Amino acid sequence: SRVEAGLLRMPSEKFAKGCDKAFGTGELFTDLLHRIDQGDHPSWFSPYLDLERKATQILGYSTNLVKGMLQTEDYARSMFRAYFSQEIPEVIEAKVAARLRRREVFEREDPPLLWVILHEACLRTVVGSAQVMTDQLEYLLTAAASRHVELQVLPFSAGVPAASAEPFTLLDFHDQSTVLY
Repeated sequence: SRVEAGLLRMPSEKFAKGCDKAFGTGELFTDLLHRIDQGDHPSWFSPYLDLERKATQILGYSTNLVKGMLQTEDYARSMFRAYFSQEIPEVIEAKVAARLRRREVFEREDPPLLWVILHEACLRTVVGSAQVMTDQLEYLLTAAASRHVELQVLPFSAGVPAASAEPFTLLDFHDQSTVLY
C-alpha cells in the first residue's frame, strides 16, 4: 500500500522480485529498480557502475577526497551539499544513498579486493565538520581492518607523486582486460 500511495521512495529488491513473480514479468521490475538506482548517478557513470560490480579488484588513487566507496554517509552528504548547493535535500539524500549502495559489492560471496592509496590531502581536507572527519577517519580504520581492503596513505613528505595529479581507478576482472577510469 505504501508503494501504491507513493509513500515509499524506493521499493526494495525483494519487492521488485515479488512483483516479477506475481505478474510473471521475468525480471522487468528488478531491471527497472536497477535503472532507478543508477538514476541517482550521472548517466555517463552508469557503464562504470556495471563494470565496478563485476570487478575482482578495484584499485584506486585519490588525490584530495576519500574514494566514494570508502565515504561515510555524513562525509558523502557534506560533499554533495557543497557540490550541489542549489539542490533540494531529497536530491542530495538520493545521491548519498546511491553512493552508499555501491558498497554492496563487498557483500558478495566473493567480494573484490579494494586497494586504495589516499594522498594525505584526502585526510586533511575538512569535509563537513571536525566530527564528520573524525567519523570518516574512524571508518577508514575499520575498513582497513577488512581482509578485502588494502588502504595506504601517501604522505606529503613523499613529495610529488609519481602517479598522475588526478584521481584514478583501475578495475581488474577474471575474464577481460583491465579498465582505467
